[in-house]
Amino acid sequence: NKVSVRAGTKIATLGSPFGVLSPNIFSRLLNRGCVSSALVSVASEGMNSNSNSSPPAVSVVDLSIALKPGAEGSPVFLDESTSRSKEQPVVVGILIPPLSFAKERDSGSSRGAFPLMIHASWIFGDDVTIKDHDVPITTNKNVSAAKNAIESVCRVEILDGTHFGSGILISKTSDDVDSSEGMILTNRHVVLPAMQEVKYSKTAITLRFSNGSWRRGVVQRVSKGPLDLALVRSLSLKNGGSGALPIVLPTKRPSRRQRPVAIGDEVFVVAHDDRFGNNVRRRKFDKASPEVNYGYVSKVAGKKTMLVTSASVRSGASGGALVDGRTGHLIGVVTSNARLATRSGGANVYTDVNFIVNVSETEGGIGEIMDAYEHDQEVIDAWNLERESDILRSKL
Repeated sequence: NKVSVRAGTKIATLGSPFGVLSPNIFSRLLNRGCVSSALVSVASEGMNSNSNSSPPAVSVVDLSIALKPGAEGSPVFLDESTSRSKEQPVVVGILIPPLSFAKERDSGSSRGAFPLMIHASWIFGDDVTIKDHDVPITTNKNVSAAKNAIESVCRVEILDGTHFGSGILISKTSDDVDSSEGMILTNRHVVLPAMQEVKYSKTAITLRFSNGSWRRGVVQRVSKGPLDLALVRSLSLKNGGSGALPIVLPTKRPSRRQRPVAIGDEVFVVAHDDRFGNNVRRRKFDKASPEVNYGYVSKVAGKKTMLVTSASVRSGASGGALVDGRTGHLIGVVTSNARLATRSGGANVYTDVNFIVNVSETEGGIGEIMDAYEHDQEVIDAWNLERESDILRSKL
C-alpha cells in the first residue's frame, strides 16, 4: 500500500535551522503545515506528464521552517492529527533547497522563495510501502477538503495578464460544454483595472482553471460598501475559451453542521500566488493550479464580516477561497494582508496575518451581503482598520 500525498495534505517536519549556532536551542524544531501544490509530476506508464493524476515528485509546501538555512534534508511526516497511528510516524518526503526568484522581486510584489519537498515515493519508487495496517495510506479527509476548491478557484487575468488575482466558481448555468456560463466571485479591486480601461471589452478578463479550461469574463456586479467583492460572469465558448467549466464550490455549509465560524477553526486558503509572477510565462510553468495553505481563524470582527487567519496569503491571492478545513465548503474570500509602512515609503507585508470577507453567515446568498453594509459605520471602520476611541494606548 502506497502513501498518497496531494495538495491539502497536512504535514509536519522536525528541522534544525541555525543548528550550528546553538544546537541546544535550534535542534529538532517542530513545524506544521500542508502540501501547497505539485511543482513537478512524474507520469506513470500510459499517463500524460501534465495530467492532474500524475504522482508528484516535488511539491511546494506550506512550512515556514523550510526557508531557514540548515533546514534542507529535514524529514517530512504526515501530521499526527491526520494519522490514526500516534506511535509510528509516516515519512512522506524530505525538504530540499527552496526555489527562489528573489532577484526578480519588483516593487510591491511578494515573490520570493518556494519551500520544496521531494516525495519519498519518487526517491524510493515502488519500494516505499506502509506495513502497519493501522496507519492510513491516504489522507482523504484533508485532501478532499481542499480538492473541490482547487478545481473551482481560477486565475483572473486582467488586460492580458498585466494584473491578476484569483476567483471562485460559485455557479454555472448547465453542464453543456459549449453553452455553459458561470459566475465567479472575486474582489472588487481585482477587476477594477479592467473597469477603468476606456476600451473595456469582453477580452479584458480571462479566467483560467486548473483543469486546463479557460473563458472570457465580464464584470456582472461590484459591491458598493466596505466589503471588497465582485461578481464576474464567465462567457460561453463562442466568446473565446476552451474546455468545460469545473465543479462549483458550494457557498453554504451542510445544514446539519451549520454553525458560525469560530476562532480556532482549521481552514485552507486556496488561491493563486504572485511568487511565480512573470515566471509562469517565461519558464512555461503550468501554474493554473492554485496554492493551498493551512491555518486557523484568528479573529472574527466587524459584525462577523471580517475573518483574520494565520494561513499564508501573498500577492495574487486576492479573490481566492477560504474553505472549512473539515468540509471544504466556502467560508470567505481573501482580500488583503496586514501591511506596515516603512520609513523608506514602502511596506512590510505580513503573509500570515490577512483579512477575509466572511460569506458564510448570509442566508440569502452572496448578492445579499455585497451592499448590505454600505452605510454601516461599524463595519466600515473595521475594514478601514480604524482605532476605537475607548482603547487605551500602551505606555511601553
